[in-house]
Amino acid sequence: MELKSSERWQQIDSHFSGALPLSRDARRQYLDAACGDDAGLRAEVQQLLDASEASGTFLDKLDVTAAARLLETSGTDSGLIGRYKVISKVGAGGMGIVYLAEDPSLKRFVAVKLLPMWFQGSARANRRLLEEARAASSIDHPNIATVHEIGETEDGRLFIAMTYYEGETLRDHIARTPPTIDSAIEIALQIARGLAAAHRKGIIHRDIKPENVLISADGMVKIVDFGLAGIEVKAHGGSPAGTAAYMSPEQALGAPLDARTDIWSLGVILYEMLAGERPYSSLANDAILRSTRNDHLTMNASIGAAPEGLKNIVQRCLKKDQASRYSSVDRLIEDLEAVRNGAGPGVPQRPETVRHMAAKRRARVVGATAVVTLAAIGTAAAWRNAREATSPAGTSPPVSAAALSGPRMAAAEGSIAVLPFVDMSPKSDGEHLSDGLTEELISALAGIDRLRVIARTSVFHYKGKPVDVREAGTKLGVVHILEGSVRSSGGRLRVVVRLVDAKRGHEVWSQVFDRSDNDLFAVQAEIARSVASALRVELAPIEQASLTGKSNPDAHALYLKGRRLFHQRTELAQAVTYFREAIAIEPDFTRAWNGLARTWLIMPVYSAIPFPQARDSAEAAIGKALALDPNLADAHATRGSMLADAWHWADSEPHFVRALELNGGDATSHQWYGEFLLRTGRLDEAIARLRFAEQLDPLLSVIPMNLGWAFLASDRDQEALASFRDAIALDPRDVQAHVGIGYVLVKLRRFSEAMPAFETAVALTNGQRSTRSHLARAYALAGMRPVAMNMFNDMKVEAERGAGSAFGVALVAVSLGLEDEAFRWLELGYQRREIGMGFLKTSEGFKPLRSDPRFRRLLGKIGL
Repeated sequence: MELKSSERWQQIDSHFSGALPLSRDARRQYLDAACGDDAGLRAEVQQLLDASEASGTFLDKLDVTAAARLLETSGTDSGLIGRYKVISKVGAGGMGIVYLAEDPSLKRFVAVKLLPMWFQGSARANRRLLEEARAASSIDHPNIATVHEIGETEDGRLFIAMTYYEGETLRDHIARTPPTIDSAIEIALQIARGLAAAHRKGIIHRDIKPENVLISADGMVKIVDFGLAGIEVKAHGGSPAGTAAYMSPEQALGAPLDARTDIWSLGVILYEMLAGERPYSSLANDAILRSTRNDHLTMNASIGAAPEGLKNIVQRCLKKDQASRYSSVDRLIEDLEAVRNGAGPGVPQRPETVRHMAAKRRARVVGATAVVTLAAIGTAAAWRNAREATSPAGTSPPVSAAALSGPRMAAAEGSIAVLPFVDMSPKSDGEHLSDGLTEELISALAGIDRLRVIARTSVFHYKGKPVDVREAGTKLGVVHILEGSVRSSGGRLRVVVRLVDAKRGHEVWSQVFDRSDNDLFAVQAEIARSVASALRVELAPIEQASLTGKSNPDAHALYLKGRRLFHQRTELAQAVTYFREAIAIEPDFTRAWNGLARTWLIMPVYSAIPFPQARDSAEAAIGKALALDPNLADAHATRGSMLADAWHWADSEPHFVRALELNGGDATSHQWYGEFLLRTGRLDEAIARLRFAEQLDPLLSVIPMNLGWAFLASDRDQEALASFRDAIALDPRDVQAHVGIGYVLVKLRRFSEAMPAFETAVALTNGQRSTRSHLARAYALAGMRPVAMNMFNDMKVEAERGAGSAFGVALVAVSLGLEDEAFRWLELGYQRREIGMGFLKTSEGFKPLRSDPRFRRLLGKIGL
């Protein structure tokens, strides 16, 4: 989001105020006219409207009489700060006074910080404040307080209006409830995640301390006051700004600051939560600053009770030399998560209680062993326990193809494909309904045990094409085909549907539904029940219940529009808008939250949106979806995929398992789980899982492509070659399938056949650096070392500039026999979190390094 001028803010606010009192349809018409072609303006206004809808019932809880009394004695002469009605004074500090206030246009509470009088005269500082605070307001992250407005009172004082969160500051929280080790880690992790989001946008807080961290009533951490410490420096002539006890050595010296100053401050907070006091807490401010700059920090007796890994984290955060600290908050987050995943629950920090609580925890672990074993798929910790209990060291229990198939594959008569319904609306504007009904039926039927239902990606190959049902049945491997049409006009809905025996080509059942547009859910459920009945499949009670889901019709229509754009991989920003509009109408619409998360996940592939920004937005959305409905299968699959991409393997697998428990017929969940198993080296399980996914989605090229890599890693070269060729037959533009063919042929030393495969991949990606690395590797192994070396040198220059792939450079280095250099580039690939590093364990190209201890150490860092 771009930094906005005050005029832009006024424009947003004006359109927001105009749209707020209108009905949903009137809002859309108003914004169409008011915003015109300015999509950015429209998105900003819509975001405020969404926030308004989600603000809840705070105002309903307000005691109006008490509020009036507070207003009469508030800290402002007029009772107003800008347009906000002051209710009470919340707190005060060096950077101003914070008031609880009411936003009269939104009918909600806000927190308004009124900056001090001395700030009024500094025009330069004012400009900087506007830039920094507005930049902070663009960070869409659950651990950063939302800024609504930066304004100016009639007497020229600046103020910032933020979301009001019920809760307390971390300072009050620590005083009221001394944190346990687990809660200290959780609070530190949430602060770190918020800082990571800010640092990725180039924003440094400069004044991280317990007073600037809020703990909301639901336990969420919110960071406030971004950029204000930096403003104070400008306003006071460059003297060190911030709170002495939390200032880094470079900040105390007035030296240039970067993100590592926030890491120091977070280290002090973590020390304080663990030890019950700050470092150098007995000293005056000047002495603290001197000690911060010069004195060695020793851990006190209280923090000595913390796990060794946690103490190491604190010490690294508090290194006086910036270069010795964590290079980024992302690395700190990794270490905190590692300690959290290996630590027991709820150990208090005070030394007098540590031994007692540790003994209680051991007793709980012994008593709970049987329960944990039975619930092993439920949590990451239980996942680890189950694997340790049932497998030799370093292995995991295998999963056979038979175990995957179960009754679903055995019941041939229970196989069905839902072909895309045809839009028959007079204006041809109901395609989102026809596509949506198709997808809803696929999802509903896939949730019924004893039915094998072909996935969306395969059946949508037939959209807009004449279909011979017998031919389609053979190609898709099903006995029955469901097809139909949708007509929407004048608020009425007409759905024609028929079930066909794909072997004989005759009709089994058909029906026409004439209903109101609002009855789409009832129609969908009735069709699913009728199909199950026609196929003689008796529905279990839980399956009956799953067919009765309801949603607001307007929200559902917007959701279907967003999902259609998501599947088309076009206009993804508009898809995000549709999902957000659906959520604004129905805040608890779990599938819209999941759709929003999945759209954000693919945004970097199809747009200029940076991956970290997209990941943060996706994490917030999927967290909301699972909080609303812990039993939403799609959301578990999405969360599992996100965690696997972040190399959190132990946390990832339980989500895949849970997704398939909830909906064992979902091809995407099987596919993503198979990719997880491939990356973690569980190759037999990966092959079985992907083969099953292939039966559910037989026309999706990515599944046989992944199967090819699993076969190659298992040294089943001919099967790998056949799978890669199957993928290309489905999609001639599948780049990784062409690369895979090249790898198999190089391994078989058929270099003259391999080169065209790599060259095709390079051409399909317009010379993308990652595909050129595979071609350079092939040249090196074919004995064309000068050509490979020239490509290698070019790729090194690009990677050093940050424009190329360090993983790809390492791949070529291995083929050239430059192992030391390969490890140097692999380390850089690890630091950059390159996608290819997640496949390192099973990569054919890095086989020569597997016996090297450095390789095993690197796999350990990645969690493999």
